[in-house]
Amino acid sequence: EPGTATEITDSVMAFLRKGDEPSKVGDGDVLGLEVKDSQGNDFMLVSYHGDSNGLGTVPAMKAVTSWWTECAPEHRVIIGLDANVSKCPKPGHLDIATFVEAYRQSGLSSCAGNDPAELGRTAVTTFNCRTYLQTQLNKAVKSNERYDKGDRNPKDLILFRESQYDTLQWLKDNTGQCTFNPDIPFPTLRFPSDHGIVAALLRDR
Repeated sequence: EPGTATEITDSVMAFLRKGDEPSKVGDGDVLGLEVKDSQGNDFMLVSYHGDSNGLGTVPAMKAVTSWWTECAPEHRVIIGLDANVSKCPKPGHLDIATFVEAYRQSGLSSCAGNDPAELGRTAVTTFNCRTYLQTQLNKAVKSNERYDKGDRNPKDLILFRESQYDTLQWLKDNTGQCTFNPDIPFPTLRFPSDHGIVAALLRDR
């Protein structure tokens, strides 16, 4: 509903700062809003951008959970995030199985389901490879190695409180035409982002 949005970012970040470990979440990585819809329902809407290795993602989700639990337990919660997770465990990185376990413990569900193996197959939203036309040649990927060495991971998801919603339909897009081509590294001239778009149609429980 127009005119009902109130920013709560600082309040959410205050929960994050209560943690014992230094935060990987920087200024601008979290945006939190309270809004009402046309029926008067209260929502908590959150946008989150993870650090390169995803190490701030779980603490950030815990801070979001703490905010709604303590401040607004009846709010409907929807979170759009670039979690920066990887399909497979790697030292110093957040993997999809660990991430799923963490958000499930917070009572959240994902628009694409909650099976880590399935998410690793169907929810991939990146496919980018550095070429030799840049200065860090040690990071370049040969074209015939792009499927094995390219960044192809399920980094972007929409989360919501499982007690409130079911997913009716979801899609991802790396073409700008509401379709996803898994064989095209991107960004491209037609799709200038290195992350795919994720959209979901949710149904009240």
